[in-house]
Amino acid sequence: MVNYATASKGDYQLICKKMEQRAPVVLIVDDEANLREIFGIVLQGVGYTVQEASDGLVALNYLETTGAPQLLLTDIKMPNMLGTQLLEKLVEKNYNVPSIIISGGGVSVDDYERAKGYVKQMYKQADREFLEGKLNSIGIRDFDDLITLEKPFKLDRLRDRATLIMSLYDRTP
Repeated sequence: MVNYATASKGDYQLICKKMEQRAPVVLIVDDEANLREIFGIVLQGVGYTVQEASDGLVALNYLETTGAPQLLLTDIKMPNMLGTQLLEKLVEKNYNVPSIIISGGGVSVDDYERAKGYVKQMYKQADREFLEGKLNSIGIRDFDDLITLEKPFKLDRLRDRATLIMSLYDRTP
């Protein structure tokens, strides 16, 4: 056990690094830097390690070099690679990454429905059933409501969804 009062700066930095390594990783993919920062602050506040990507191509590069995070938050409408295209690539490459779609409008119904379809493919049926059994506890109607957030939304909705999804995989901090 470490005595934080007497630990050296190097000891403290090492402890923080080890804690950060064990914290579940959330990858936030959104072309709006200010939103990535706000979402990151909320999720770091409940103990997650946050990584950011400005579009689907950057996210795909992250996944190919670092591996899959424990949770992915992705906008749909972004430059270079849409969130829908990113989700399609994840399904093709068998990345079963629990995901939440964030949308701010201006997205076609077809793109939105296709994105939801890809996300559903990444959750096993048993996982979906487990989550659906817990949705009422945080005021969510159904699985589609769990995996989607329409901008603007209250930040506690993001926190609650992330925590519920992470609890499925015992990834809560």
